[in-house]
Amino acid sequence: MKLLLDLSQSPVGEILWKWTVLLVLGWTAHGLLRSRDARWRLILWRGVFCFGLALPLTQFLPLPVFQIPVHDFAGIAPAIPSVAAPSLAEGTIPPGAARPVTPVVVEAARDGAAVDEVPLPAGSLFSTISLNGMLITIWATGALCGALRLVRFMIQLSTLKRTAIPAAPAIQKLAGEILQRLRIKRFAPVLVSDSAVSPFVFGVIQPAIMLPGKLAQSLSSEEIAALLGHEIAHLRSHDLLWCAGWRWMKALFWFHPLVWKVPEAHSLACEEEADRVASAQMENRASYARLLARLTLRVLAVPEMETQLTANGTAQITQRLRRLGKELGIWKPTHSLAAFGLVLAMVLVSAGCNVTGEKD
Repeated sequence: MKLLLDLSQSPVGEILWKWTVLLVLGWTAHGLLRSRDARWRLILWRGVFCFGLALPLTQFLPLPVFQIPVHDFAGIAPAIPSVAAPSLAEGTIPPGAARPVTPVVVEAARDGAAVDEVPLPAGSLFSTISLNGMLITIWATGALCGALRLVRFMIQLSTLKRTAIPAAPAIQKLAGEILQRLRIKRFAPVLVSDSAVSPFVFGVIQPAIMLPGKLAQSLSSEEIAALLGHEIAHLRSHDLLWCAGWRWMKALFWFHPLVWKVPEAHSLACEEEADRVASAQMENRASYARLLARLTLRVLAVPEMETQLTANGTAQITQRLRRLGKELGIWKPTHSLAAFGLVLAMVLVSAGCNVTGEKD
């Protein structure tokens, strides 16, 4: 108990504690907003991500603190019974008997310190010195494995981009028209590859749209426009940057169970928002839903998918199709202000939570 209390009161422990409180609040808000417009959840998780990066700075900000007391039962010193000294009255102590010795109380050393220059056993020294190093080693090993996995996927995408060929001029022209219609000044070339199993957009610095070769040849111009509209909508919302950021956050906080499903929840919100934008470009939303379902059946027939670092349009297809059938109303500026206010309230609550130790 005392060890956990000491860890929670350290600078790193305080950051982890505030991060945990924020994630609990974030998942609670996510559950309440699950049936609402996807933009609520986009603002929610992106606000949580920004605060996660700024957590170390909260140590220097004068914020109101909510103290959470934790009782330190390990620090309670046991009561030492008092020993009454024998009476020195005449006749009480027989001649030749030893005189009473006054008991000497020696305080226990703390944190491996020596008492009267006598070192403590090696076990207590190991528990105070080597524990931090062992925890750092375990964390670094897990973070390195997660980082290597992400780097491997990035290399795979780079190889796929080099082997792909440019799409037909008609498809390139159609993509340019959609970019102009959505007011995106950044150009994204359309590539075709037989190794790709589904359309996706990738590349944070130099974005590109990848289409499977067979799919590009079998779809009509209207269906190609719907797919391009979906992928280009990811560029307008900067989804690639946010999705990559959350995956790196998961690699760093691999030990935290509340972080494991956040990239998936954020990715689903990105897909639902891209579906909304793409379906708005078509005359009938039902035709876009049929296209989405038909595309998913083709992709599910492929046994392997390699687009782990992309905004893939086939993830969690059931929720997306159900969302396309709902009328969510018009998004107003007041909705954005309310979403930002919700995130700010969560940040203030989590930043002001500290753990303090109390002894009984």
